[in-house]
Amino acid sequence: MRNPFMLKTPKTSAAKTETGLAPDRPFERALWKRAERIAAQYEIVIWFEDSEWYGRGLELTLTMSDGPTPDQCVANVREAMALTVASMLEDEKIIATDEHR
Repeated sequence: MRNPFMLKTPKTSAAKTETGLAPDRPFERALWKRAERIAAQYEIVIWFEDSEWYGRGLELTLTMSDGPTPDQCVANVREAMALTVASMLEDEKIIATDEHR
């Protein structure tokens, strides 16, 4: 499910991340797999409201998504967390993993 708060394209063609990379390109495969492994360690909080399931990361509290079922909500939040972690890895930010807890 596409996040309604994210733009399909950058505001300008010159938009770049902190590393100078275009934000709309795919992540390197190895980095994405690492991000998925890290995100899988994190906990997810979900709740039901207005006929929809909503969720957010416990460790990444600003990473959220939704879904029509609890399972789909968790899958969407997990993907959003992997995106957050992949961006943090690219930008060389410190992230919470088992070795950092």
